[in-house]
Amino acid sequence: MQRILSTGLLLASGLLSGCGLDLVCPYDPHSWYDAENATYTLLESSVSGQTASYDFDPVGKANSRRKGSYHLASGDLAWVDSYQAAHWLEERKVEGYGTIYDNGNLDMLVKVSWTDVLADTWAELLRVERYRCEGNTTRYSFDPEWTIEHAPDPTAHTEYWASEIKSDTKVTLYGEYSSGSSKMVMNRTCTDKILRTDEFDYGDGAYEGTSTYRYDGTGESHWAQWGAANNTDSDFVGDNEYYFDGSSLQEYGVYDAGSDSLAAFWSMNYEYDGSAVGSYTGYNAAGNPSLQCDVTITTNGSCSAVCDDGNTYDC
Repeated sequence: MQRILSTGLLLASGLLSGCGLDLVCPYDPHSWYDAENATYTLLESSVSGQTASYDFDPVGKANSRRKGSYHLASGDLAWVDSYQAAHWLEERKVEGYGTIYDNGNLDMLVKVSWTDVLADTWAELLRVERYRCEGNTTRYSFDPEWTIEHAPDPTAHTEYWASEIKSDTKVTLYGEYSSGSSKMVMNRTCTDKILRTDEFDYGDGAYEGTSTYRYDGTGESHWAQWGAANNTDSDFVGDNEYYFDGSSLQEYGVYDAGSDSLAAFWSMNYEYDGSAVGSYTGYNAAGNPSLQCDVTITTNGSCSAVCDDGNTYDC
């Protein structure tokens, strides 16, 4: 991929001396929005010659250290994030180039790579632009072994995000991508108090809900998958709780499509490695429990249910 971005100066006389940004947008969320943001990172830097270096503890509970640098003339940037021992992420690397302007504008191309506690890796290529109060980010799924000079695979999963700075304490984003015949639409709100809240819709109402993620590394979601929109006979309605270590509590009811007639209820406690233990309850037409089971899911995805009818079932 050719280096097409311009490079420019992050003015040490303004931003890095503590005098603040000379903003072209009337709002200043850059001290918290968001911990992945390059402007936020540069606010924590010190300058020696043409290099701005940083080594600090970013906002939020999960990320314990960010160490890296930005070259004011070439635009080259790189940093490594480290995480708390109890968190499900091990490391996050950012590398690329671009212009981080002293007025809050951005023009960047970066590769972001993650490693989790299971030693799994994955990556994204981000094209980030922001002018005044509005921005655009394109996210491409990316082979972790590739370098940033590679163009994204044309079959890569791609997301498009438009952002708008609404105030000093609020930024909103609109995101979308297509997968087959389905289209994901997401409205996101980020604040200095809550990392983000999302309203999402996959496939024109087929799967929709809301989610909240906090700076302490926890979150929750409420979701519904509607049978009428998926050409199935069942609706699924659930709630998830997400925990700091990557584990989660997932509960959902199965209903006859278009009705409040409960057919089954699942409650599962998942570990980050995909294993889980929980329960299944089946209901009869009168709405009374008819079958109760203890459920176990292994790391390889196999599922077994030991039930009060004396049988063990695959699930």
